[in-house]
Amino acid sequence: MTEPHPRERRLVLRLLDYWRQMAGDCDWPQPETVDPQAIPDMWTFCFMIDDPKRAPRLSFVGDYHKEMYGGDPTGLAFHEVNKDTLLGRSMSYLGDVLAKGVPVTYGNQFVDLQGRGLLYRSILLPLSADGKTISVVLGGANCRILGQDEVIENPQP
Repeated sequence: MTEPHPRERRLVLRLLDYWRQMAGDCDWPQPETVDPQAIPDMWTFCFMIDDPKRAPRLSFVGDYHKEMYGGDPTGLAFHEVNKDTLLGRSMSYLGDVLAKGVPVTYGNQFVDLQGRGLLYRSILLPLSADGKTISVVLGGANCRILGQDEVIENPQP
């Protein structure tokens, strides 16, 4: 597999390109095709949501998100993830991915639990073990902490 968009800087576009390479001619790639060693520069910004339709739960959380979250949220159910965190905002449109069955990317600004203004981009990518239903969602997100003069009101996700 070739390196996803080596000149592209935006995480969401590089991760989308990797997802497309994994999918090949299928609608969705299989979860076991995700290879952290193939995307080492992106893996720390990734997370995985198992059983997204019935009981969504974080099965993997990269180190960047653990740090931004202020701890390790691996194993938390969807409804337990604090919405005023980068991870919570990034997961907030899971329903759109499940309804549409396609990758969805989103970016916005918000004030997190530490009072920092964050400008972020995120992407959620459906995966399927059986090729018929979405069984796992691969996510990726990163942000820029805004300066004092850039801080915004807390917009809705």
